[in-house]
Amino acid sequence: MITMKRLLSLIPVLLLCACATGPKLDTAGAQMTLTPGEAVQQFDAFRNEKVVWGGLIVDGTNLEGATRLEILAYPLGDDNRPDTQRQPFGRFLVRKEGYLELSDYTPGRTITVVGTLTDTREGRVGQAPYTY
Repeated sequence: MITMKRLLSLIPVLLLCACATGPKLDTAGAQMTLTPGEAVQQFDAFRNEKVVWGGLIVDGTNLEGATRLEILAYPLGDDNRPDTQRQPFGRFLVRKEGYLELSDYTPGRTITVVGTLTDTREGRVGQAPYTY
């Protein structure tokens, strides 16, 4: 017979197992080979294009009504996870409407996103100007 104490000790394990794999990405109709650098170079040709990009989170900021993440882009593997053993190929910004808990989206964590290219932004990487 399982006691209440034993049942409660199983719950965290079940929750961790349930969170071990993320939701399946809907990549239908998404551009899979376009890099952030290529998108910036020919932005008018790729505006409103759906893309699948991933990489390492560099920074995150909660804005009014949205959250912005800065990502160091890496090629994706067959499983759509960033392959950080390969050479990075640029940076990009993700704007997610609503609030993301930044303690869950910390620098150094990998992420894969599906989204639409809406515009470019001027910024800085260290002291160097950079177009996202």
